[in-house]
Amino acid sequence: MKSNLKLINNRSDIGAGTRGADMGIDAIEIAAINLENDFFNRVPFVDVKTHNETIYNKVESSFARRIGFVVEQCNRVSNIVQQVLSKNEFPLVLSGDHSSALGTISGVKAANPDARLGIRLD
Repeated sequence: MKSNLKLINNRSDIGAGTRGADMGIDAIEIAAINLENDFFNRVPFVDVKTHNETIYNKVESSFARRIGFVVEQCNRVSNIVQQVLSKNEFPLVLSGDHSSALGTISGVKAANPDARLGIRLD
């Protein structure tokens, strides 16, 4: 049976408070390799372009730092999720940056504009 799973790798730090969130995906992949699990070699993926380099630009404000880049990153994730769903694939978004949830949810909604979505927070 062919899987229609598609990984969406969002190696973004832009919505995180500190550097390092982008390394979560690599840590998971390395753990899989160490367990001799070839999941990441078998499942197709797409990498989302990021603005991680802007983390090094000093920002004086402590409120909504880099909000424009966060919005842009969420839009990128949203567009890719929508594209994946339009191809009848199942998107699995991997990200260490919690702000990518907004892009994931909005991408699902964009692909299903008339559907009522439910989000479960545990």
